[in-house]
Amino acid sequence: LMSIFTNDPVVIKAGIGLLRVIMPLCEFMGLMQVSAGILRGYGKSMAVMAFSIGGMVVLRQIYLFIVMNRFHTIQMIYWCYPVCWIATVAASYIYYFMLVRKRAA
Repeated sequence: LMSIFTNDPVVIKAGIGLLRVIMPLCEFMGLMQVSAGILRGYGKSMAVMAFSIGGMVVLRQIYLFIVMNRFHTIQMIYWCYPVCWIATVAASYIYYFMLVRKRAA
């Protein structure tokens, strides 16, 4: 798959490393989109924006700052994506369940 874009073996090796980390956890990116749609359906688009910015920008920068000061490998940068997806999904679903509980009461 990587050879479609380049013939450089170093780049292909790096791309394969990225795919090995991200592909098994892509479901969380899908769950993130589903949770965003659910919250938008509840009229909470500002919450979706806050979770998106918080998880995809702020948390990612914090993760990179902390991890890259300790580990100096490209693999740790690759892990930034799934870690932030999982954290954003968790925060979104916690907010959703709190919203549902509040509406039921």
